[in-house]
Amino acid sequence: MSYVNMVKPELARRYHASGLWTDQTFFEFIEKAAAVYGEREVFADATRRITYAALKDEILRCAELYRRIGIKRGDVVTVQLPNRIEFPVAFFALELIGAIANKVNPDFRARELDYMIKFSGSSAYVFPKSFRDFEYLPMAKALRGSTPGLTHLIMAGGTAEDVHNLDDRRS
Repeated sequence: MSYVNMVKPELARRYHASGLWTDQTFFEFIEKAAAVYGEREVFADATRRITYAALKDEILRCAELYRRIGIKRGDVVTVQLPNRIEFPVAFFALELIGAIANKVNPDFRARELDYMIKFSGSSAYVFPKSFRDFEYLPMAKALRGSTPGLTHLIMAGGTAEDVHNLDDRRS
């Protein structure tokens, strides 16, 4: 559903007319910025920095990872990543393939996640290896075991058996 359908038609027309709203996706914006400002830094976190060109490349590779493992348009994917570069990469790649990102707080634990994943019908869960001294992998495996339909675990910042590596974005 577009924002146009969520607000009064007159307000939507005004936003479009003023240029505040466009039909451009986030990825299209990033793609254009990469063409014009490729080497300009767009994001930085505690461990690394990324340019528009590199962000575009990582999003494309992440989208290919999602497609390769079977995530498709309309699938719901729960994303529990902290404020790191991996978050916009994972999120914009989902937008690019038409999947739905169910963004959840990185501080949620099994009880909250179990409910959110089941309620949303998520088929995949994207999570960090660790954050704030918490290791997510054991929780993720337990959630997969107790949640029908949760078929894909995708971890950022590490590798594990039977878990896809968000950082392995081979095209």
